[in-house]
Amino acid sequence: MRKIILLCAVLSFISCSDNSSASEPEAECQTCDYDGGGNAILCDNKDGTATITLPGEATEEVNLNGISFSAYISNLENQGIISCQ
Repeated sequence: MRKIILLCAVLSFISCSDNSSASEPEAECQTCDYDGGGNAILCDNKDGTATITLPGEATEEVNLNGISFSAYISNLENQGIISCQ
């Protein structure tokens, strides 16, 4: 009887365990031409930040300071830093 109760407890724990990776929004990335040469990879982390990877540089996370990811991309394009399709 104890084995049955223990098995039920284990199964209920497994079925109720938190799967945090399923609830996290997936980053939306865009590859653009970088004026310094090569491609820049810009990812919207869906939490008010973006992850930027430039050729030959370390990946960096930037705060979008309340603007949308598309507005951030547009600002970079208007400054001639990147060119996206």
